[in-house]
Amino acid sequence: METNRSVVIMTSKEKDNVCETLKYTGMDLFRSKGYSGTGLQEIINKAKTSKGGFYYYFKNKEDFAVQVIETHANILINGLQEAVKELNGTPMQIVKSILIARIEHFDKLNYKRGSLLVQLLTEATDRGSPILKIVNQCYDRIYDFLAERFYEAQKAGELSIDHDPRELAVFVYCGFEGALIKARAEKSKQPLETYKKFVFAFLDSLTNN
Repeated sequence: METNRSVVIMTSKEKDNVCETLKYTGMDLFRSKGYSGTGLQEIINKAKTSKGGFYYYFKNKEDFAVQVIETHANILINGLQEAVKELNGTPMQIVKSILIARIEHFDKLNYKRGSLLVQLLTEATDRGSPILKIVNQCYDRIYDFLAERFYEAQKAGELSIDHDPRELAVFVYCGFEGALIKARAEKSKQPLETYKKFVFAFLDSLTNN
């Protein structure tokens, strides 16, 4: 049990800033070093706060990780939803545009970091772990987003109704993350380009034409 936690008195604005800074710091560190490889004091130091500031918001490191994942998922899903509003084209064209944008995003980062969800998923071996539970919930949200696009493609007559939208979503996204792991290991865009080539060809083969 943690003891001697200092009492922290802050304004509402300061509270919001400290909490957000801690969570974004956690995202960066967990992506690059993993959950086990990131120490609590390292998070506190990089966020330029104190143990009291940390424990004001989070019960412990595990609770912190859960909230970091939730924040990451909200950012990702909100970004995908905004992209749908801004992109022109059919539902399938939008799916392809989103995948291309994700590939370009990681390429610009020179593959110094990969998927936060994959990083934490590989470490959460305990089936009862709150971290594993929230990671799987986040994946479900991503799958639901893609499944909705595939369902819209079916309604538009662009995609055969013989295929389950949810299964397609899982297949497409898991393939993307697998290619991203390889791209990060090689520091090369080639695995993602190969993935894009074949997954696009596969999706094209599922059309009604």
